[in-house]
Amino acid sequence: MTEPIVFRYQQLFKLKLLRAKYYYRQNGFIKTFNAVIFIGYLILFKIYSKLFSIVQSLLLILTQQCLNFIIALHPKILRLICVNSPIIRRINKPYSIASGVPIKVLHVTCSFDLGGTQRQIVNICTAPQHKDGYVIHEAIEYFPEHNYLYRQGVALDRQRYVHGNILTRKLGRLILNKSIRSLQVLQIYKLVRDFETIHPDVVVGWGHEVAMITFIAACIARVPKILFCIRTFNPSYGWTSIGDILTKAHQHMVPYLDGIIVNSTPLKQDYAKWLHIDPEKIYVCPNGISTTTWTEMEIQQHRQYIRSKLHIPFDALVIINVGRFSAEKGQMIMVQAYHRVLERTINKQMYCLLCGDGPTQEKIVDYIRLYQLNQVIMPGRIDAVHEFLSASDIFVMPSDFEGMPNAMMEAMAHGLPCISTNITNQVQVTKDGLEALYVDVRSIDQMAGKMLYLSEHPEERIRIGKNAQERLKAFSLEQMIKRFDYYLREIV
Repeated sequence: MTEPIVFRYQQLFKLKLLRAKYYYRQNGFIKTFNAVIFIGYLILFKIYSKLFSIVQSLLLILTQQCLNFIIALHPKILRLICVNSPIIRRINKPYSIASGVPIKVLHVTCSFDLGGTQRQIVNICTAPQHKDGYVIHEAIEYFPEHNYLYRQGVALDRQRYVHGNILTRKLGRLILNKSIRSLQVLQIYKLVRDFETIHPDVVVGWGHEVAMITFIAACIARVPKILFCIRTFNPSYGWTSIGDILTKAHQHMVPYLDGIIVNSTPLKQDYAKWLHIDPEKIYVCPNGISTTTWTEMEIQQHRQYIRSKLHIPFDALVIINVGRFSAEKGQMIMVQAYHRVLERTINKQMYCLLCGDGPTQEKIVDYIRLYQLNQVIMPGRIDAVHEFLSASDIFVMPSDFEGMPNAMMEAMAHGLPCISTNITNQVQVTKDGLEALYVDVRSIDQMAGKMLYLSEHPEERIRIGKNAQERLKAFSLEQMIKRFDYYLREIV
């Protein structure tokens, strides 16, 4: 965070030094005294910039140490809150769930970017299926970031949930620029304020870390019902640096929960085994995909538009991935596999489309430049996913692990043949060789082999794509929302 500021000061110093030299040459010794004063001013300015850099670095180090202390102390505080949660929630009478009054359900996530979890929340909140008015769904985030829900027409208080208050906004942005993502104390503080203002009957924490923070805030704010909605495998898979804290936290919290919802049977078994609890206490609600169908004419229009926009020949083969760029998502593995395919095939009219952004993006760009993979295109974060899927021929999901990946389900709904790693709950949905192709995690050779096979066998692409499209009809958005509301009724 200090480098851009110091860099600007250095550039300004060099510019003024050049001006001083030019000024001295033009005026000779007549105004030497003024030039000396000016140079002295520049030296003081240089000293000031160095001092500013040192002070800012000290502040960042101090903040980092405070954060480390909070995280180290966190399990003990959390255990006290969990053990005493019934007492905490009875200090004052909690918000009551009156008979005949609609249940207000508040979904909590870290931030409304374009992730699969966020899309599921959006689908639940915006669905017209809640006709009886028995359940009202709302959603909030606890990171001070721009809110994806506004593009989906969900009514939220923009001033409150996008920007947060002064504490979350300033310190939150400072910490989000560092390697540790979460400043839990600030997030809990924000959620407690939100819960006390909104008065939800049920709060649902989506994801392991979000669930932990949601539970603490809901206990303090005396929310009647607390649910967890888990969408991926447990932290022992290495996707977070605070896995030990999450394990201890969930062990303490689970006895005081009102319900746990996961999106597949393998995930149900994983969560139960991880925390040594009875699997029968966990509800399974698979992800839902919109049943919106596109006509052949619309698909061709989208295909023509995206390909012309990205300068891709209309008859070229396009392999696509949509997702957040991070190590466990495997985009680097996909690019390396694509590179090997180009070395083996005669057909060079093959493009790789990587949609999204994230921390590993720079490394992938460096690899692309090193090997001059000019046919790898990275359009960044996209909104109209269906248009890019319409412009593609093969979808690849190279993740180390996945819960129930929405991106892959959306690709299957578009009739695209999919290649995926085999540590995913999607294996439960589709059969290998019939509705999708699966490879071992981080196997570049296997992934390259499947890419090459589908690129050389267009009839197989059509067969697998049609089978996948037919299979996805059993996982409609309407079915998911009905099941989710049913479980809410059971719990409440």
